[in-house]
Amino acid sequence: MLEFIIAAIFVAPFAVPCLLYGLSAWRGRRRKWALQEPAAMIFTKRNVLPLQIGVAGALMVLGVPALTSTLMGAEVADDLWFWTVIVAFPVLMYTHFWWPDVALPAWYKAWLRRGGVTVDDQGHEHAAPLWGPDEPRPDKER
Repeated sequence: MLEFIIAAIFVAPFAVPCLLYGLSAWRGRRRKWALQEPAAMIFTKRNVLPLQIGVAGALMVLGVPALTSTLMGAEVADDLWFWTVIVAFPVLMYTHFWWPDVALPAWYKAWLRRGGVTVDDQGHEHAAPLWGPDEPRPDKER
């Protein structure tokens, strides 16, 4: 049990902020990021960086059992690391290049149905409102 606690202490300072940031984006508390272009070196067609950060946090949590087994000196530690990396690394890399529309939050899909960001004939961008008429808007978006 002590090994699990130590592993969690190593992972938590990195994973928890990523998970909270991703959850905040998923739930729609923060939405301004949807208006921005994808960050440099991110190859998705839309800006989904906060969601990608949340996925990275979730994948860090997947490493806790492997780290725990390593700290315990278990014989299966190498196998756990192998399978954790085989599962986690490709998922993280795929989200870097491709984010399926089905994996977008409901509020984001509704925003896209309202128009999302469009460009007119003169090259000016127009964005639909991030909050729909029936959605409660937070007092202040952080």
